[in-house]
Amino acid sequence: MKRAAQLLVVILIIGGLVSNCLAQDEENLFDGFWRTERGSIVKIDGNQGVFVFTPVKSWKGYINRVVIKNIRQKDDKWIAEEFIVSDGKGLWTEVEWELQGNRIIRHVLFQGKSVASYYERTELHRPHNVDFGFMSYHFDYEEDVPSPLKSKEEGWLPGFYLGYAYKKKDDPYTRLFMEYTNADTDYDGTTQPPEAMPIVDTTDNVFFRLEWDVGYAFDSGEKSSLTPYIGYGYRYWKRGLGGPSPFDEEYTWHYFPVGIRADFELNGKWNIEANIAMRFMFGGKMRAFLSQIDSSASDFKVDLGDKTGWFAEIPVRYRFSDAWSFVGTPWYEYSEIGKSNQVYVISPGNSLGLWHEPASTTHQYGINVGLAYSF
Repeated sequence: MKRAAQLLVVILIIGGLVSNCLAQDEENLFDGFWRTERGSIVKIDGNQGVFVFTPVKSWKGYINRVVIKNIRQKDDKWIAEEFIVSDGKGLWTEVEWELQGNRIIRHVLFQGKSVASYYERTELHRPHNVDFGFMSYHFDYEEDVPSPLKSKEEGWLPGFYLGYAYKKKDDPYTRLFMEYTNADTDYDGTTQPPEAMPIVDTTDNVFFRLEWDVGYAFDSGEKSSLTPYIGYGYRYWKRGLGGPSPFDEEYTWHYFPVGIRADFELNGKWNIEANIAMRFMFGGKMRAFLSQIDSSASDFKVDLGDKTGWFAEIPVRYRFSDAWSFVGTPWYEYSEIGKSNQVYVISPGNSLGLWHEPASTTHQYGINVGLAYSF
């Protein structure tokens, strides 16, 4: 319950920030990208608009120029000054706007007559996305051993991540993601039986994860998409145990993620996603380097039991330029490792015995904070 409450607090804080910013954005109803009837795109920010794309050859020279300015409200309508080209000449013209859903109905006085046309809300689609940043998360690992034995690792850890994704509606989807951590956890455990003496120490850890996903981004609405996916993942954990007899353990395993991702565009700046996946572990190994305690002892390797875990995250993106976004992602992961096979090992002290890696459970939750570049 404590873990769930802490994660809920993080989500509520981010939700509050989003709600507050959305409330502020209500004053800027036109912020975002708008497409003209001829396919050109204007980006409106505040009370002016910049020309960012056009398929019309004669308008290419106006890219990145201000073509809308002085947007202001008048009664129940809006007034804006637009740069309009007629007969090869450009001039600033006052245009009446009326907001109807996702369209701006424009009324222009041309040759003594009111001519109606429209802008339609759109997005300047950049399907390629590179994101990178820092992680802060709580790691809670516990082995399933009979009392009075104990082996537990816990602590808040820093890390960093790097990812690439290609996503476009009604198109194949792919994502490559990695994360890395090198940090200490607090160890609370015991020595091996029969002594089972308590040990409280610090463990030096290296964590690495790599995942590649493929799927399909279905168009589920004007501002949303739904992407089922499968993939392949790899995990590595180097566990440098302390105590009176320090030695290293290395864990490696593979997994198949099977999940679904939902994307929602709230407005021209804010985007929220929800991602949940099952992770099916396979091919796990653990190697213990007992020779670091005593050169007469033997290192050994065991096969870890396959278990299924799951993962969930809620990325929230704020676009502060055409290409750059700030991203905050609260997340939670649950994983298990099954009991390994037994092997004969020469232990420190030159005694022969059976060793195995016990089953374990890990809870992790935290937040990733970083930047995303779209192109």
